[in-house]
Amino acid sequence: MKYIICLLLLIFSVNAVQSQEDTEIIKPAVFGIGKPKGNKILLKWSVNLPLTWKNSLKNGYKLERRTVLRDGKPVEKDELIVLKEVIKPLSLLEMEPLLKQDSLVAVLAQAIHGEDFETAKQEKGVFGMILTSEENERRFGFAMMTAEQSYVATKAAGIGYEDETALPNEKYIYIISLLGEKSPVAPATIFVGLNDPIDKTPPLKPEVIFADKSATIAWDFKSQKSLFSFYFIEKSTDGKNFKSLTEAPIFPVESKAEYLTYQDSKIENEQNTFYRIIGLDSFGDRSEPSVAVNGKGVELLEAVPEIIHKNADNADTVTIEWMFPVEAETRINGFSIQQANAVDGEYKEVRKDITPKTRKTVFKASLKPTNYFKIVANAKNGVSKFSGPVLVQPIDSIPPAIPVNLNGIVDSLGIVKIKWKKNTEADFYGYKVFKGNNRNEEFSESTTFIIKNNYFLDTIVAKNLNKKVYYKVKSLDYRYNESDFSQILELKKVDKIAPSSPFFIDYLVDNKKVTLTYELSAADDISKYFIYRRTAKETNWVKVFETKDLKNRTFTDINVKQNERYYYVVSAIDDEKNESEFLEPFLVELIPNLINGTINTFSSTVVREAKVIELIWNTSLKNVVHFELYKSKEKDKTNLYKIIEPQEKNFFVDDFLKPGNTYKYSIRALLSDGTYTKFKELTVIY
Repeated sequence: MKYIICLLLLIFSVNAVQSQEDTEIIKPAVFGIGKPKGNKILLKWSVNLPLTWKNSLKNGYKLERRTVLRDGKPVEKDELIVLKEVIKPLSLLEMEPLLKQDSLVAVLAQAIHGEDFETAKQEKGVFGMILTSEENERRFGFAMMTAEQSYVATKAAGIGYEDETALPNEKYIYIISLLGEKSPVAPATIFVGLNDPIDKTPPLKPEVIFADKSATIAWDFKSQKSLFSFYFIEKSTDGKNFKSLTEAPIFPVESKAEYLTYQDSKIENEQNTFYRIIGLDSFGDRSEPSVAVNGKGVELLEAVPEIIHKNADNADTVTIEWMFPVEAETRINGFSIQQANAVDGEYKEVRKDITPKTRKTVFKASLKPTNYFKIVANAKNGVSKFSGPVLVQPIDSIPPAIPVNLNGIVDSLGIVKIKWKKNTEADFYGYKVFKGNNRNEEFSESTTFIIKNNYFLDTIVAKNLNKKVYYKVKSLDYRYNESDFSQILELKKVDKIAPSSPFFIDYLVDNKKVTLTYELSAADDISKYFIYRRTAKETNWVKVFETKDLKNRTFTDINVKQNERYYYVVSAIDDEKNESEFLEPFLVELIPNLINGTINTFSSTVVREAKVIELIWNTSLKNVVHFELYKSKEKDKTNLYKIIEPQEKNFFVDDFLKPGNTYKYSIRALLSDGTYTKFKELTVIY
């Protein structure tokens, strides 16, 4: 327990010093996260200011849940329930049984209920600064740190809740509101469901440098900061049986740290030793272990070169800089460089005859995704000396392109739909979406996990003082390199409450008639639907269909002519006769059903690591307007899936998949003379 308190003191002291450097005025707000676990949803929240936290101990929080999706479809009726009218910290007596379950509860109990929170006296330096700061800030810091390590402590602190009533076919927005505040405090909203994917990515593979009876383990903390708050290092001498090196988890003392390091000074030279990293998330759950790294302690001789800088300048050029004592230059013939694809792989010489006075070189190399380099000091007599291996990855330090072309809408129900241009990098992984109520405030992350699609659905409070809401997006690659923020997307909230717009999703031209299928409005007060039509030569819309059948989703237009282009729009009218906005007109062109030409090849590749199917096709035709890709599951009806413009290399990556399905794809080309090619088909087992 004493060791844990010292660790918490160290973290809080550094954060206290850094907070004094920031003079920005921060508005009180509630922030929250959630994740599914088994048959329940875990929730966790907190406030951002010590004084607000102090008030919350007395007044507590209110927890509500709104059902927004059921079976993948929006819930039209507002289903809002109160899960807990008031959530407060447990009393000291109620916390006592939890002490045996988790020792961190004792630290939490002292922070919340302790009369005297002095942990030491007459301290100097950083600890002295802590003891002279406000007691409430110390209590807040200790409480938040213990809750970050233990979900038992989180619930005891009154900032956590397990929802055991959630259903697997539903998705919810949880609303956590701070009670008893005179001025409004922004509530936390958490969008989560039982079937949400959980990012189970383990910690990145660590690097290890072995020395005389010691090893220094280092790993990338910054890239996975959103996944893990703490870490454990495990050690083994046989690569099978691992034990933790520390009783308490390891964490970055500095908030701006990019790498974490730990030195193990209890290894035997020539004994093969293995290390791996375990991550601990904000709910106290441990990750799968990282890839293990291993090596042996060796007796370090004098004049060992040390690499101090390495960089992959481009795809085939590497810069390496090293240190070596000047007084030892007379003892070597020069330096050479060795390269391997793995830290314990076979190293091959890639550069030689480097003069003894040289300390930096730029050279050509055949680079793989992962490369390890060593500098060798070639001794005139005796054994040559090797530097530790360094990892050089030519693409891992390059983030994906910044998301562009953001656009979106806010409907009358407060549903926000935004989208942007999809990234095309080979190592692209996903996106993070951030939201703010003011263009100049710090945005908070709206995504609870990295999303793969280039669109995002959000829910906001439409009737509040803010007339606009702001979004920006980051892209990430598989190594968690993050791009800069996109340009801010400013969306205006709907002032006049009109129903959300229905839209066309499919059409069929058959025997001089057009059958249209449309998606219904999400509003719950619709009275009827209208469909309007005009030709390409007309400017005014003519109503061609009206229905009060709110379950109907199709309309067949028999008054059409061949070789004519028709534009359609569908609108919804609510009980107050507010008509929804027209979406982009839906174009249907009636052309003779002529078949001309073929698509030569049509093939597929299943990339299971990226969870996609790559489709590639080829045609010798030069007058292609566009390609039409149809898709269905094995026994389902085939529907138009995508319209794809011709490219130098025609391909499409399908990421809308579910494992265990067989998909059928058909493709044809529309030619400039109005004819189509024959369909080319294939079946893919995913």
